[in-house]
Amino acid sequence: MKLLIYALLFYIAYTLFTAFKRSLSAPHQQRSPEKGSTGETMERDPNCGTYLPRRDAISKNIKGTTYYFCSDKCRDSYSPKK
Repeated sequence: MKLLIYALLFYIAYTLFTAFKRSLSAPHQQRSPEKGSTGETMERDPNCGTYLPRRDAISKNIKGTTYYFCSDKCRDSYSPKK
């Protein structure tokens, strides 16, 4: 019976330790979609939702607002919501 209790306590301690360890390293592993791996600004295609670097995007100014698209097809088929 004692062995079972010790095993259970060890399992709980191990689980808490790994969760704590993972929480310390998590901010370094997750990247915001607004920044690429080189720190470059990422833009979201409003038509299909793809993120891509601004330098690779196709831009189009619609009614004073600049939109960035991943392809000519997305740019041509996009119509902003009113």
